[in-house]
Amino acid sequence: MCCQAPGALDLPAEVIEMVARYRALRAERGWDWGDDRPDDLFRWSRFRALGPVLEAYGETGDWAAAVRSVLGAELPAGIAVVAVGPDRRPAVRTGPPRLAVPGRPVQLDVVLDSAAAEEVTVTVAGRATPVPAGGAAIVTLDLDGGSPTATVSAGGSEVRLDGAVRTVPSAGLRLSSPRYARWSVTDAAGGAWFPDGVPAKWDVHHRPFFHAREVTVPVPAAPLRVACARGLEHDRVERTVEPAPGETLTVECDPPRLVDPAAAGWYGGDLHVHLNYSGDLVCAPQDAARMQLGEGLHLLNLVAGNCQTSLVYDRELLETTAGTDLPWSGPDVVARAGVEYRNDLLGHVHALGPTAPPTRYHSGHERSDAPDDWPPNKVACEELRALGATVGYAHPAGTPFPDWSTDDFFARARSVEARELVADAALGVVDSLDVISPFDHEGAVFLYHRLLSCGLRLAATAGTDVFLSFAHGPDVASN
Repeated sequence: MCCQAPGALDLPAEVIEMVARYRALRAERGWDWGDDRPDDLFRWSRFRALGPVLEAYGETGDWAAAVRSVLGAELPAGIAVVAVGPDRRPAVRTGPPRLAVPGRPVQLDVVLDSAAAEEVTVTVAGRATPVPAGGAAIVTLDLDGGSPTATVSAGGSEVRLDGAVRTVPSAGLRLSSPRYARWSVTDAAGGAWFPDGVPAKWDVHHRPFFHAREVTVPVPAAPLRVACARGLEHDRVERTVEPAPGETLTVECDPPRLVDPAAAGWYGGDLHVHLNYSGDLVCAPQDAARMQLGEGLHLLNLVAGNCQTSLVYDRELLETTAGTDLPWSGPDVVARAGVEYRNDLLGHVHALGPTAPPTRYHSGHERSDAPDDWPPNKVACEELRALGATVGYAHPAGTPFPDWSTDDFFARARSVEARELVADAALGVVDSLDVISPFDHEGAVFLYHRLLSCGLRLAATAGTDVFLSFAHGPDVASN
């Protein structure tokens, strides 16, 4: 593959400044980066049990109850619970200790579980966090691996978070593959280990991962499980190793190919990826490059888009690279900066390959500079297609269509579903429909088949809507 190495990308100054600004926003404002979103869910983004909690919450509708049901009586390693009693005083319980090594930060999830009749403020390692009456909150700490402890205070009492982390001698793990791959390194307690300079991320199965070709990972001198994979077309390889204190152990792996769709003319692509979209991480284009190469993904569309206000994430990346391949592209891989045009009444569309930035990115967001649901999506689609882009409706349906009923589809007025799809398809201003997305596949396929029956032959496409700047990601952006 003749493409520029991700670590040596020649990026425009505007993109470098954009990433630096996002890091400053993240440090100053937290999860929302100044987009003024309620951040209750985003505070939980790094929580290792976020996925199961979201599933339980979907069944109960009670967040605190969902947290308690997932944690149970025996806590997993890496989690401490600070129980605040009716008297507002804290008590700590922990699971098996997480391993740590000197000189490396170690993550500890501190769940605040209150039985007090009113809101109480709990201070953990100097960070004051309000906990609603009878509710739950989270504080995620990055502790010093050489001295992994912190204090907790509430109701005039103070306790220490001792015993949740155990320091052991350090070692190194050199990981090597002839191509970029997806790696996962975990210890026996479930602790995740990452090299410097990569986003620490977890997949939909709550497994940690990062992408690299050759890298050295600081690890504990203890039994470790190493997994290596490379997208859906390759097998997953797992090995167990145990480096000695001070040793750097080498693990070489090239995941074997299971299938080769490209040999038959079928190429993998994701038309709906957000490089940055608030969150607990800030991603640079180099991070997206490693991820695309490590997943063996042929086509990647990094879309600029707003959320609730006029802040258009990754706009500078689009404005400085529109009409050109991103630097790591080559004969076997293409990456472009594109657009997600967003209207929460009429639907969202993604645009691949515009030769220039559009004049509008969104409409119908009352806290933005375009608060009205006007003009219709047709106008935006026409402009994007005039710029040379292919345009497709993203996540078109949030529900199936039982007995062909549209009642569920129109149950909520503003739910980002593709309500202008039929008109735009008939007018010829849209090229594709995502039948694979983070929303309801059955509903998307239903719509697609109805369009085909009307003689409207859109391309069937896929878009994950993943937010790369989230370690775990909310449910709309499963990693």
